[in-house]
Amino acid sequence: MADRTFLRWPFFEDSHRALASEVADWVASSLDADEPDDVFKASRKIVRALGKGGWLKYAVAGKFGVRGGGFRGMVAFDDGDREELIAIEFEARDDVDGVLMVLENPTPEEIPMIISADGLLTAKGGSTSHAAVAANGIEDKNFCAVMSAAGLQVDTEKREAVIVDDDGNVLHLFRKGDILSLHGTSGEVYIGSRSLQKGNEVS
Repeated sequence: MADRTFLRWPFFEDSHRALASEVADWVASSLDADEPDDVFKASRKIVRALGKGGWLKYAVAGKFGVRGGGFRGMVAFDDGDREELIAIEFEARDDVDGVLMVLENPTPEEIPMIISADGLLTAKGGSTSHAAVAANGIEDKNFCAVMSAAGLQVDTEKREAVIVDDDGNVLHLFRKGDILSLHGTSGEVYIGSRSLQKGNEVS
């Protein structure tokens, strides 16, 4: 496996190092080490194997990091959810930073709702969309946004969302009030609350 000396850096914990060792053992026993002829086909095969092995529960692939650093958000799907969740005293908690709007494909009409929250995660939309432009225009507070998260499917009526793999298998399901951690620059998305290091990095 690749050099893992970076795991000695101070913001990695023993749990990260233990997980890296487990992954290394799994890779050695489960993946073909030969150079593939078709890199894209091989990559899809590896992702499917990771899913079946239960490893994708540790990360959700993001796509466009639009704005912000590390952020832990409590999931909301509409303005009603947002109104309910903003009543929570986030400053008194150390596992969540604010309300995260999770939307399929934001419309211009949803911009006021988006900028009234603290973060945004979408299944569709890019860095030049209305929502991305609005997020980058917020000046009075910190705001985090990741768009086009891979495999994200949002069902507003059920107030839930899922992450699926290339075959459509559900890897994660989350509902209103669940916590996601994301990084608005790298586009990384994680299920659950992750610790924030100096510089607002997710670890």
